[in-house]
Amino acid sequence: MIVPCSCSEDFLDRYPLDQLSSETFDPDLSLTLVYDALQDEYVSQIFFNLDCITPIGFTRSYLYRNIQNRTHDPFYGSLLSVWRKLYQGVFRANDFLERIEEYDMEEARKNKFIAEVRFLRAFYYSKLTDYWGDVPLILKTLTIDESRTITRNPKSEVISQILIDLDFAVTNLPVGPEQAGQATKGAALALKARVNLYEGNWQETVNAAQAVMDLDTYDLYYTGDSSDYAMIFNWQNENNLEVIFDVQFSAPDLGEGNRFESYLMNKNSIRNGYVWCNPTQYILDSYETRDGSPIDTSDTDNYSQYNNRDYRLDATIIRHGAIFNEKVWNPGFPGYTKSQSGYVLRKYVMETEDQAAVKRFDAPNNLIVIRYADILLMYAEAKNELSGPDQTVYDAINPIRERAGIPPLTAGFGQSEMRDKIWHERMIDRCARICHLDKHHS
Repeated sequence: MIVPCSCSEDFLDRYPLDQLSSETFDPDLSLTLVYDALQDEYVSQIFFNLDCITPIGFTRSYLYRNIQNRTHDPFYGSLLSVWRKLYQGVFRANDFLERIEEYDMEEARKNKFIAEVRFLRAFYYSKLTDYWGDVPLILKTLTIDESRTITRNPKSEVISQILIDLDFAVTNLPVGPEQAGQATKGAALALKARVNLYEGNWQETVNAAQAVMDLDTYDLYYTGDSSDYAMIFNWQNENNLEVIFDVQFSAPDLGEGNRFESYLMNKNSIRNGYVWCNPTQYILDSYETRDGSPIDTSDTDNYSQYNNRDYRLDATIIRHGAIFNEKVWNPGFPGYTKSQSGYVLRKYVMETEDQAAVKRFDAPNNLIVIRYADILLMYAEAKNELSGPDQTVYDAINPIRERAGIPPLTAGFGQSEMRDKIWHERMIDRCARICHLDKHHS
């Protein structure tokens, strides 16, 4: 039997199967892919682990200890993964920027998409230069042959491009996000302030930080309660008014949870964790008492020496005798979850007995990248370097100290003394967020 059949001539008109096609470009879906690198396991872990190769932390990860001991090599697994993921974000951004130019869309909305992607590209390059200095500066999609000829560019060239991208983002991004986690004008200004601070561009840092303040959108999370600092990072209080930009996670069982929390969790967590990052005695002793004085380190009673301390201590670190999940912390717990220093992190660890809230390697808490306290400290540092500790420097740093339950700094500090105070305040306020490796200039 012969069965007649027919088809239209466009049956053979197929989109390319071996490459991306402009006909299949969707701005919203493609934008999500550009954000995706932020959620990577190794990209988020490095925020914590790099603190643990400094005097304020110890890491149970032999991989990061190799960095500390200077015995790692260029093919070191975790850092190589960070390099690859950050460049994946760059490549996706470049592809997006090329394809959206051909996309039919209202101009203002197109510029918003472009600004968001250029912010993300700037962020990825800022991390690459933070970790590696001179890196390849790639601003377009590459052929295979082109990719084989890429070399590193001087860091100064990369920084210049970062600032160009951020200026476009500042001009075209809205003050408020359409949905939580999206880049905004404030996020672009905040990143611009941080990049300039790291480069020692003091006036540009002051200008960008002041512009964030002038938006009148962000503020310190402060209700007058001693738990305010802890609530900034509480998974049930996310996207609060202090957060300028963070990495969004949703969990469990959604495929969008974070993995870093499992590496920080302790034996009293709802899911037993790995306790990779152990705060040291150095950072514990750095928290002031509530009258503003240093502690008496000769006091060998591990319980009494932590009474009447800066509120941020117990919000950040679980120390001897502390309560976590209604259990007393015992640093001598045997096995692979034993802390090497006797202390573990509380910040970014979910304190809950709800079995449905979190699973191993699948937690819902966001990772804060920049918050308003960072802006105040960047402003204070840059202004101090420009003109010494004028009143605006005190006005920036003292609200952070007030929230922590410690006295304000009073007038009379010299420039060098104030520099030390600002660096100390950053170490305390940003502990467990690459605070000790922040670049400082003297």
